[in-house]
Formats: sequence, C-alpha cells, structure tokens
Amino acid sequence: MPGVARLGPDPLADDFGPDAFAALLAGERRRIKGALRVHGRTGEPRPVCGDTIREVSFGDSSLQYRPTCRTGGRPLADRRLSKLLERPSGPAVTLRRMLRVLAVDDEEPALGELLYLLRADPRVRTAEGAGDATAGLRRIGRALETGPEGDDGIDVVFLDIHMPGLTGLDVARLLAGFARPPLVVFVTAHEGFALQAFDLKAVDYVLKPVRRERLAEAVRRVHDLVHATAAPAPAAPEQIPVELGGVTRFLAVDDIAYAEAHGDYARLHTDHGSHLVRIPLSTLEERWAARGFVRIHRSHLVALARIDELRLDGGATSVRVGATDLAVSRRHARHLRDLLMRRAGG
Repeated sequence: MPGVARLGPDPLADDFGPDAFAALLAGERRRIKGALRVHGRTGEPRPVCGDTIREVSFGDSSLQYRPTCRTGGRPLADRRLSKLLERPSGPAVTLRRMLRVLAVDDEEPALGELLYLLRADPRVRTAEGAGDATAGLRRIGRALETGPEGDDGIDVVFLDIHMPGLTGLDVARLLAGFARPPLVVFVTAHEGFALQAFDLKAVDYVLKPVRRERLAEAVRRVHDLVHATAAPAPAAPEQIPVELGGVTRFLAVDDIAYAEAHGDYARLHTDHGSHLVRIPLSTLEERWAARGFVRIHRSHLVALARIDELRLDGGATSVRVGATDLAVSRRHARHLRDLLMRRAGG
C-alpha cells in the first residue's frame, strides 16, 4: 500500500547521500544502504528498503512510494530525507516528468561513463545502454511499438557516430521516418559531423571526452523539449553548428551578414565576429537561397537584407555590408542590381 514519508527540517545523515537517493529515484533496483523510516496511511511507522521503492512522486513536502517487499536492516529516519527533497517552489515533480534515456556506443568504457553521468542527473528517470546500433534499434523498436506513453517508451537516444555496421547517423536517418521518434543527441569524438547532425534535427552535439556540465546542458535541452507546453511556440530560427573552443554552439542564420569562401570551408561573418565551418560556399548558396542570401562573387555569399550600399565606380561594382566593402563580379552584378531594385520597390 502506498505511504508517505513525513519530512522534517533536520539535516541529512552522512550514510545516505544525494547520489544514493538519485539512484533510487532513477528506478535502479540496487540495494541502498539502510532503509527509509516512513509512516503508512494509518499513521504507524514502518521501514522500507530503498531498493523496494518502485513508484516515486513528489509533493510539496512528501515522498510517495509503493513498496514491493518487507525490509530488514537498520532503518533510516524520516529526517534524513529532508535536504534530499529540497527543490525550488513550483509544480510537483513526478517520475512521469523525468526522462527515459537510451545510450548507444560500441566502446564499453565510454558507454559506462555516459550512463554513469546520465543516471546521476536528477532529470533522468532511467538510462539504458546498447553496445551497437543493431541492439539500439531493437530497443527503439519496442519503444516505437508502445508509443511515447507506453511502458517501453524512450524520450531521447544519445548516439555515438562511429560504430561497426550502422553508424549513429544511419540510426538517426531511420528514426526520422517515424511520426513520433525519440529525440536524438550525438555524442562523438569527431567534430566534422556537426552539420549532418544539424540536418537530422539533432537536439545537441556533444564532443568526447564528455564533461558533466556539457552533458547536463544537453539533458536540459531535451527535458525542455519533451515537457514543452502544448501551446504552439514560435518557429525557431534556422541555425548552423559552429565550433568555439571545443564546444559546439548553434549560430542563427539570421545573424550572418555574409559568408566567405575558404577552399572546402566557409567563414561566416556576423556583427560580433566570424566562424569557420567545414562546408563549401556553394552548398550554403543552395541551402540559404530561400532565406535571402545571394552570390555576389565566387568568394562571397551575402544576406540581401544586410547590404547597406551598392557602389558603381567605372566598370567596378561593390557593396557595403556594415563596415566591410565587398567586390561584386561582373557575372553577378546585373542580377544583384535587379534584386536590390525589386526589394527597394517593395
């Protein structure tokens, strides 16, 4: 029968720390040292083993649990839960609002480390592991059969990219064909696949070795998306991943004034600096044409709305974008003038 742990203001005991309680809340059936002293609905005190709690939810000052067996061993007083359950004021937190995670990586040490970090995050309810893409797809298949609300549901898949057989990118492409697939976060040692990950609608792109703080940010993004309100949100601006000091960030395309060719790379210029990305200018030209970017030279792609001046000097044409002057080639000059005139005329 469900019961309530009545909490007091006393501090935690030393032998039952936050990590142990986080493991309990994550649904792991591991033996927690000691037991929780709780009160049943009739008011009688009774102990219950940490690893027998199968369902947990929070109220403003109580822990709801459902025990599955009797307990032995030294009981743990109610007061030891008080600090563990402290949290900012707001709606009650329940297991249904915690994330169900699948991590897929063929390197056992990396998978173990990732699962350890995920299970330590208070927003994660369960974290399962799969040692290759095939095993991961098998588990995802069960989740898709039951649906997001089913017992086997998965909210997000943390995917390595380089794996034997199917890669993480292959798995993400397969998931994109379903109506309600789990979200995807890539976790990889390789920086060069960020653009493909972005095209596959990945929530985040985390580089190895995984730092706790960086992974926590990825989990936060997933949590916010999974538990977003039903009200339609404004469409998110198109973004492109860029590397800054080993961290992948997402730059809004609307913030880019112009792009400059650097061989197979392109340098993206904004009002606050520039970023080098591993993508040819010709690819950006095709992708951003509908967003008002126009090729003015073999070396430059410019946002039409960011052109402040068009200059004609003898036979040479140039444009001013902010404080920068850019040459316009003869083959692009007439087309650019036509676009600017149509834009000026409304």
